[in-house]
Amino acid sequence: MSTPLRTTFGLDIRLADYSEHAITGITSEVGAAASAAAYVELRLDGAKPLFGVGISPNIVTASLQAVTSAVNRRCGHPARDSGQPVGRPAVRP
Repeated sequence: MSTPLRTTFGLDIRLADYSEHAITGITSEVGAAASAAAYVELRLDGAKPLFGVGISPNIVTASLQAVTSAVNRRCGHPARDSGQPVGRPAVRP
């Protein structure tokens, strides 16, 4: 992940943590309303950690949204009007 982003944007991005899980909705069809949530913790140019979240029916898309969300925090482009949650979710007991 780091090499293409470093080459294209000049950013040294290190993945510190990654997790994902399924989000299901109420539906009569099995899997019809399933989405994936991806959470990342990145280190950008050795600075403090950045967190991002992505939600999509496709886990690859959710993962890329999470990385984009975290990088946008560093670059000063907050997610706005995207309908996507940003930041790291609260840990529940």
